[in-house]
Amino acid sequence: MKDIFISYTGIDEQIASWIAWTLEEECYDVVFQKWDFATAGRSIIGNINQAAIECERTVAVLSPDYFTSEYTTAEWEAAVKQDPAGKQGLLVPVIVRACEMKGLLDRLAYISLLNLDEEQAKNALLQALKTERAKPTSKPDYKKEGLEVHQGDKPRYPGTLPPIWNVPTRNANFTGREQILHKLHESLGKENHTALTQQALHGLGGIGKTQVAIEYAYRYSASCDLVWWINAEEESTLKTDYAELSKKLNLPEQNAAEQPVIIEAVRQWLDHNPGWLLIFDNARDSETIRNYLPQTP
Repeated sequence: MKDIFISYTGIDEQIASWIAWTLEEECYDVVFQKWDFATAGRSIIGNINQAAIECERTVAVLSPDYFTSEYTTAEWEAAVKQDPAGKQGLLVPVIVRACEMKGLLDRLAYISLLNLDEEQAKNALLQALKTERAKPTSKPDYKKEGLEVHQGDKPRYPGTLPPIWNVPTRNANFTGREQILHKLHESLGKENHTALTQQALHGLGGIGKTQVAIEYAYRYSASCDLVWWINAEEESTLKTDYAELSKKLNLPEQNAAEQPVIIEAVRQWLDHNPGWLLIFDNARDSETIRNYLPQTP
């Protein structure tokens, strides 16, 4: 038996991965779709269903989208079937985006991570999973030994902005466009790229392209260490905003007299470093920004 199965929808993958990583840091044995069922040719749906049954407990990552997915419904129902009265705490609902508890979930105790900072969220999560007093018989070591974690850096807690960031202020009244945002995230998040991943938001003026880009940047900011907004409508502002990035990166060429030298230095840095997102706002066409795009995936 595994300890915890993380039940979530794709749009909430970032916060779900933070939850999974946090629990593994606390030595829980976690089953997480993105990490454990990524092998080609395997039935992801079958594996998820089996994991939901074989794990002792299920953490349901709740949001409006969670209740519209037939797959997540099957996952939490499997946990409820084993503990209909909820006395064993086999299903732990965790609200990550404002939503209404529905159906059988309405009568279960839940925790909410809304408006919590990372440390508060971690404490709330661990407290919810606690079934008894867990004080060890001996004082724990200062450093944990033998703890296996997944490769790569720990996911940053959603809501914390990257260290290099210049995106305009988020629209607090933004609503809708969930399908576009989800499709955009899926396209930009595909692994094993053979070419630089680019996505274009296009349409008539005033329909909200810029607002969608801003919302995307904030919603998925925890996936990047660098998010840079470039005013690309005019060549002069495009060059200036792009070159300004060299100062944030503290590149040796940042004070070069020739602007092309600075631009090339930024391109070279982007070519050799992962975890960044460039947003060219109001670009006229692909040709106007082609010389500013790195060449590697």
